[in-house]
Amino acid sequence: MKTVLKSIILFSSLFFAQNHYGQLNLEDYVGKKYKKLFKAVSKDSSFVNCRLLTANPNKVTGVELYFKNDIHYSVNFTKSKLNDSYDCESGAVKRMEIYVIHHYKGEVYQNGYCNCSDSEKARILTPLIKKVELEQD
Repeated sequence: MKTVLKSIILFSSLFFAQNHYGQLNLEDYVGKKYKKLFKAVSKDSSFVNCRLLTANPNKVTGVELYFKNDIHYSVNFTKSKLNDSYDCESGAVKRMEIYVIHHYKGEVYQNGYCNCSDSEKARILTPLIKKVELEQD
């Protein structure tokens, strides 16, 4: 009987840890180095992948972090790097300071956090997402 009870407690704690560990408090990482956020994200069991966000002249402007259940975060940096040959785990990218974090569920914007003034928050935390549909021949 004791072994059954211990097994139930063990499985329930593992289930709880797996389902609730992915709740990162993103506000704590705004204004800090990306290295701290990536360290927490890489330990998260629901983390799937990441990719760099780049601007036209090959500048790394941020990263996008993908999680299970169709959740992703767009993490933008304060200054752009001049080379897009990095990846999400590169030392130069990890040293970047986080400016804005946008949270999405699927394609729907949920909320955002920024290291900015109140007047900037209204402009920055309501991103415009435009879909471009391809013409079919």
